[in-house]
Amino acid sequence: MQTIIRRSLRAVDAEQGVITLIDQHASTPMKTLVRTRVSSGGQQAFHLEQSLQGWMLLHKKPLLINEPANDERFHGVAWEQSIRSLLCAPLLIKSELKGILTLYNKKGGQEFTAEDQRLLGIIAAQSAQVMENARLYKQLEQYNRTLEEKVQQRTAELQDKNLELTQTLQRLRETQNQLVTQEKLASLGQLTAGIAHEIKNPLNFVNNFAVLSIELAKELREEIVRRKAKNINEDDFTDIEEILSTLEQNAEKINHHGRRADGIVKSMMQHARGSSGQRELADINQLLEEAVNLTYHGLRANDASFNVTIEKKYDSTIGPLSVIPQDLSRVFLNLFNNACYAAHEKKKLHPAGFDPVISVFTKNLGSQIEIRIRDNGNGISQDIRDKIFNPFFTTKPAGQGAGLGLSISHEIIVQQHRGEIEVETEPGKFTEFVVRLPKDRSVQS
Repeated sequence: MQTIIRRSLRAVDAEQGVITLIDQHASTPMKTLVRTRVSSGGQQAFHLEQSLQGWMLLHKKPLLINEPANDERFHGVAWEQSIRSLLCAPLLIKSELKGILTLYNKKGGQEFTAEDQRLLGIIAAQSAQVMENARLYKQLEQYNRTLEEKVQQRTAELQDKNLELTQTLQRLRETQNQLVTQEKLASLGQLTAGIAHEIKNPLNFVNNFAVLSIELAKELREEIVRRKAKNINEDDFTDIEEILSTLEQNAEKINHHGRRADGIVKSMMQHARGSSGQRELADINQLLEEAVNLTYHGLRANDASFNVTIEKKYDSTIGPLSVIPQDLSRVFLNLFNNACYAAHEKKKLHPAGFDPVISVFTKNLGSQIEIRIRDNGNGISQDIRDKIFNPFFTTKPAGQGAGLGLSISHEIIVQQHRGEIEVETEPGKFTEFVVRLPKDRSVQS
């Protein structure tokens, strides 16, 4: 602003200049911000009279006064004696008065001219724009500083929130892993019960025939000792051969049921240990049959009243399929367990006149194989049908499931095996889960 006044003083050859700015929101709307004198240091500083301020606010145009005391427009104004003449020019920005540029006393005692007024008007117009640009630039700098502070503050807040969300996500993952582990342990508990039931019968055969074999061996020994001193005729040899034959048959039965028990234990170990994640060729019909048997006997061991009719039809043309056996077995266990639960619950509601039936079918579709597990339970209502594959969603009472079985099954079928799993149901009549797996063995998990 000092530059503006000095330029103005030189342009019209004046002694003193003042810039008065207007702030409509301040207690004192008009405020002198810059004053410059080029006259002797002892000369007093002039002030813009309030009546002139009002005139400029009203008219917003240049004002030239060479004899202030004789100017009728400002009659009654107490002019300072040293003011001989003055020039005022408005500082306008888009027709809005932002300030007043005032020059006092032309040097050499001369009067201001119309040319001086014109020049000052030009300088005022240019100066107003320069001042406005400076104000806007200063405002922009302040906005930038404020914005930078807000960005830094917001960035810090977002970083804190991001850290908090990361920690929350980690806790949720840990919780989900714990729940998945609990679900697997619950499934393993059912398997264990079924396995114990399966092992019991073959081991009974082993024990019974072992005892019988011991008795027969004793009998044979006694018979040989008794006849030792005598000549053994042909009939005696026949008796001995029959006893030995019986021992041989018993030993074969012991061996057979021992192998059966060993197979059951191996199945238990296969389902209990974690998945290796590696694909291998497996017989889908066999995996399904094992899951059906283990689940059925497990439920029977836990609840003596449990009983369902199982209809099975396996397509023998399917052939081996490249799958992750342990994970696929978990799917079959989950689906068959849910089917058993639904049919058994309906039986509880209708003890008489209702026979729970579960159908398990496989079919070769050419490029795919299809597995269908159907129960004649109460079905699934339309309002929850779209939610059944969501994690932690369950319709079972508290303590009977974490709601992860179908979610895990969906992940295993769709993501790991690039297959499909869907549900067909009619409330009150049936539910059927349909699984389709591609037969392309080159697909990697």
